[in-house]
Amino acid sequence: MKKYIIILTILMVFILTGCSKSENPNVALNKIVASLSKSDYSNLYNVLSESSKKKVSKETFIKEYKDSYSALEVNSILVKASLPKKIKVDENGNIKVALQISINTIIGKRNFIYDATLRKEKVNKQTSYYLDWNESMILPELEEGDTIKVDAPSSLKAIRGKITDRNGVALATNGNSSTIGFEPRRITGDKNVTIAAAANLLGISADSINKLLSATWVKEDSFVPLQTLSISDTRISKLLALPGIEKRQNDSRVYPFSEVCAQLTGYVGTVTDTEYEKHKSEGYTKTDIIGKNGLEFTYEKRLRGVSGVSIYTVDAKGTKKKPIGDKAAINGEDIKLTIDIQLEKAAYAQLSNEAGNCAIINPLTGEVLALVSTPSYDPNLFVLGMSDSQWKALNSDPKKPLINRFANTYAPGSTFKFITAAIGLKTGKLTQGTVKNINGLNWQGNSSWGTYNVTRVDDTKGKDENLTDAFIYSDNIYFAQTALAITKDTFLEEAKKFGIGEKLNFPMSITTSQLVDKDGFKNDIQLADSGYGQGKVQISTLQLALIYSSLVNGGDIYNPLLETKDYTGAPKVSYPKVLSPDIIEAMKTDLLAVVDNPSGTGHSAQIPGMRIAGKTGTAEIKLSQDDKTGTENGWFAAVNIDNPKFLTVMMVEDVKAKGGSAFVASKVKDILKLYGNK
Repeated sequence: MKKYIIILTILMVFILTGCSKSENPNVALNKIVASLSKSDYSNLYNVLSESSKKKVSKETFIKEYKDSYSALEVNSILVKASLPKKIKVDENGNIKVALQISINTIIGKRNFIYDATLRKEKVNKQTSYYLDWNESMILPELEEGDTIKVDAPSSLKAIRGKITDRNGVALATNGNSSTIGFEPRRITGDKNVTIAAAANLLGISADSINKLLSATWVKEDSFVPLQTLSISDTRISKLLALPGIEKRQNDSRVYPFSEVCAQLTGYVGTVTDTEYEKHKSEGYTKTDIIGKNGLEFTYEKRLRGVSGVSIYTVDAKGTKKKPIGDKAAINGEDIKLTIDIQLEKAAYAQLSNEAGNCAIINPLTGEVLALVSTPSYDPNLFVLGMSDSQWKALNSDPKKPLINRFANTYAPGSTFKFITAAIGLKTGKLTQGTVKNINGLNWQGNSSWGTYNVTRVDDTKGKDENLTDAFIYSDNIYFAQTALAITKDTFLEEAKKFGIGEKLNFPMSITTSQLVDKDGFKNDIQLADSGYGQGKVQISTLQLALIYSSLVNGGDIYNPLLETKDYTGAPKVSYPKVLSPDIIEAMKTDLLAVVDNPSGTGHSAQIPGMRIAGKTGTAEIKLSQDDKTGTENGWFAAVNIDNPKFLTVMMVEDVKAKGGSAFVASKVKDILKLYGNK
């Protein structure tokens, strides 16, 4: 019996295949499945029936698949098909088969069935099965002559995330602006007078307005945009009073505190050609906005979001036919900073008329509470568009408002003595009671120094000074001698433990500090100068604040935090135990004396009822020791020892004629009076 079953099975296969492998419909079916799954449209075309090939050329066929699947951003194709157990063959020998097609697209997975006909045809004396094809095999919604259109309507536009301070106050948000423009047909009276008045209010030339109005595209009923203004701009009402002026409301990025935190937030702008080429693979269009600098640039990927799209078919004339689907917008992420806008405003108020910068941190957590750079600029102008005179004023300002000073490093002057003293105490080259015998205002290490001297500004204490005295009078000679006693290699090694020369782990780019440049210590003169923060020493206000925080947090230097989500209840330690308990106590004594002692360089920062530990610094910026025309940068670092929630480091440029570092200390004092006990 088994013998007959086997023979019958062979006979059925023989009948199905027509005695020839090429006539087996599975051969054609396997080619179809393999070609489409591999996106091999050329081979897929070869399996098409003659009637299908007459309707579409190979070139057009391949282009239709590529264009359609490119528009849909198809990244994978899965095809399944099998002949039914009971194959139905029509009178011409043709077979129906269901192709199960699954494609991953920009709007998700699409699964559909294409009811295919495998047509039996004789080609070159060879009978085989071929595919009857039409556009619905690409996508069910497609018909002959149709194409796929992908639109990004405003209704599906992603909303850019906000940047807020620690209390949710918006520093960068989304709002509206007003575009002011002329409608030529509505200009009445003396046209030149009207244009001149508009030009004067907008700060642009009348010639530039006339050029816009004479553009070839302009018709009598056109709206010719001139400038985009903040909706609160008081000029709008005056402009609208002019005949022919109209306004259009737009969505706009808004910076509510304008200059106060411009260098921190940065600003956005329309994508440039260079930016488009770099980012077009990420879905940017030439009309999109992108972060240009500051946190708008740093957090661009998180803030931006992804706009949604609407996909549908259109006919040859571009008329919309069938919807395919929508991809919802993914709004940008809101970012909550550790910044406190009240502290930011307080620091800005103190610095607004100066060139300088300030960093305020919570020394117990590492959270950055304020970062200010002055002079500043209004970031709203970059979004709205500024006049020629405004742009010229920004670029020609000798104080350079476009520079982000808190991201830069500077010679710290005597504020660096905190580090020198700590290293000296740790290495045993100093004790709190170490007395140095120093005479006069000038000192030389040895005769090899030639005419070079280390100088100090005060010798009223006399010739015998201990460490506390050296801090009170900010004695350069005392700390120069300490640096020489520490020696070059040890100074470098120990300074590195404070993070000097190490890249700061911070979202924004902060210039890396240094004790020496790439050439190392050139000689003992440079080593001596480094002891009091001159030589080649460079540091940012933020990093110096982090170092000073070790005075009140148990001796650690924490990683600076800029987002509230990064503080999990325990600070992140970058450099552990840079100060031992005994060194902490010694340094507290010394820095309190700097402010409390009437002779202390920081005495101008004294606040009754508040114990302020602080250190001044005056960094000389000059070409040589004999240069009398150089400037001075003033520094002050301070914290309330009894309530150490705020530690401030401020630097002001060119304080030589303003009282030096005392000028800066008085500004920090005003901040401490407001917030030192909160």
